[in-house]
Amino acid sequence: MPGEHARLSPSAADRWFACPGAPDAEQGLPDTPSPAADEGTTAHALLEAALGARQAPSDCTDIPGVNPEMIQHVTAAWRLVAGMQAGCDRLAIEMKVEPGKVFKRDDLWGTSDIVIEHGNHLTVLDFKYGRWPVDPVNSKQLQIYAVGAAAQSLQRIESFTLGIIQPRTAGPPLKLWQVDRVGMAGFAKQLSQAAEATDDPAAQRVTGDHCKFCKARSICPDHKKKK
Repeated sequence: MPGEHARLSPSAADRWFACPGAPDAEQGLPDTPSPAADEGTTAHALLEAALGARQAPSDCTDIPGVNPEMIQHVTAAWRLVAGMQAGCDRLAIEMKVEPGKVFKRDDLWGTSDIVIEHGNHLTVLDFKYGRWPVDPVNSKQLQIYAVGAAAQSLQRIESFTLGIIQPRTAGPPLKLWQVDRVGMAGFAKQLSQAAEATDDPAAQRVTGDHCKFCKARSICPDHKKKK
């Protein structure tokens, strides 16, 4: 959902893992609005409302910008979540997760769309309304959410399911990836190292595909050199 973002945003993790200088370069720069982003925000709001009210998305149409096509796709996502939450101990919607606290940082946090707990198993789901397929395997964003959600759980989490719900793609609307506790602990070490690398005032700028959505792209001297 729109609003304040962490300096080390989980959604931008592919960027700051690859380019430690990106977070400071982007500080203070505004987000660039787009119709696609606005549409995604509305779809997220509809799914959140439906899950929170335990009603079908078709009964939550008082949200501005909702249209019949969106209701159809969000209903597909809503049904998938309903199936996965059956018998759960906890369902959290738009949950603020704070993985930074694991490393004594206050600049690493985010909002996970859906967190489901079944005993010592944690499921983290991210809803994507875009048409470009997103793979949950080794997703830094999902793993960061999982580190935070596991740290905030009252259970000792032993296994994880990380998933992308994307009903508008040509492929399957739900893609899942399984990770055990050892694998997640290994990622947590990588996360700590990547976060620490951004603390250096002279942190390296590294260009690549991750520059595509960087807010500092147009003023980055390294990106201009690449051209």
